[in-house]
Amino acid sequence: MKNKIFLAILLLTPILVVTLSSLYFVLGYSPEGTKNNGVFFKSYFNFDQFNNVKNEKLIEFEDGKWVMGVYITDILKSKESLYLMRQLNVALNRDIYKVKRVAFFSNMQLKTEIDGLIQEYPRTELVNDKNGVLINVLLIKTAY
Repeated sequence: MKNKIFLAILLLTPILVVTLSSLYFVLGYSPEGTKNNGVFFKSYFNFDQFNNVKNEKLIEFEDGKWVMGVYITDILKSKESLYLMRQLNVALNRDIYKVKRVAFFSNMQLKTEIDGLIQEYPRTELVNDKNGVLINVLLIKTAY
């Protein structure tokens, strides 16, 4: 009888933990002070207008890849973001080819510095946002 009670406690503990944590989260007792290091597009945005520097189509959604992107406006800040993107990609281990890394820029004065930066992070595609379309969308998304 003692073993049955112990077994019941062992089996019910994970169910109780998941139920209580879900209940706390639904009621609004979620953790505070977390970082939001990215933005998901909640509305449709047409990426067909972007090609990489070699003028190849940037994104083929049929290939099932996720896209991580950095918009380079400041070289020092974007260096850290490119490093984190690479580390996330490496952490995927065998799924490393399921993520495409993209760096966007629109400031042609930074082009030589950006080219040097991209050399440090292979398999990162560089895209010139000629008209600043994407930066305007990103600024609108972060204003909310």
